Amino acid sequence: MDFWEKLDRLAKEKGKAKVSFQAGLPSTAISNYLSKRQIPRADAAVKIGGILGVPVEWLMDDKADWPPPDPSPKPSPAQFTDRELMLEVAKRHRLAVGRVLDALDAAEKINWEETRANPDRWRDLIPVVFPLHYWQGLINLYSAESAASANHSLMPGSRPPSDFKILTILERINKVMGSPDFQTVAANVLNRIPEEAEAQIEKELEWAGAVVRPPHGASLFPPARSSQAAPAVMPASSPPSPTETPGKPRRPGKAKL
Repeated sequence: MDFWEKLDRLAKEKGKAKVSFQAGLPSTAISNYLSKRQIPRADAAVKIGGILGVPVEWLMDDKADWPPPDPSPKPSPAQFTDRELMLEVAKRHRLAVGRVLDALDAAEKINWEETRANPDRWRDLIPVVFPLHYWQGLINLYSAESAASANHSLMPGSRPPSDFKILTILERINKVMGSPDFQTVAANVLNRIPEEAEAQIEKELEWAGAVVRPPHGASLFPPARSSQAAPAVMPASSPPSPTETPGKPRRPGKAKL
């Protein structure tokens, strides 16, 4: 099958003028290629192939017959970084919330008393009523916690769903981190992390917005002390109180439930 037969068959499905426009060509370009048996320039052929969803090599090869080859397989989500995945989820979440907000904007301008008495208008209000009635589902659809809970059987690991409840995890964290012995040991461990490991940890935490950089270029982790009871590491935004005894471990506040 030659180039023109393929082009004609594919362009008919999408519309010749539309394909031409999307490829950045004059609206009559595809029609001219077909009627005048012209071959497009290489850059135009690549654009046309992309619009039609076929490899340009197949499109231009007269020995390659119909049907077009299957499109390239989509990359697995497992190939993306955590940041790429979360940014995509965040974008979809923002669109879902925006849909609810748009419905709210419209709902606040409607005279609902008059609308209630006019059933003929009700069908037109589906774009307003639906997002508001199902607002929680629309927003939770892009919650990682909700999605993991709803698809627990597809999640990695063998822990039961009850282990992943945020309140339960926070209670366990507070219990462990509330121990003065843990605070002392943790401070000593963190104070002795090599600089290269510290830089990597800081980088990983920073992109997620989990770290507030210490002022004046101070290290994320304070230098090790000679005393066995090194002070527990606290965020830079919580400086030691003047009444605290130097060298004595500070007890971090518990996470709020």
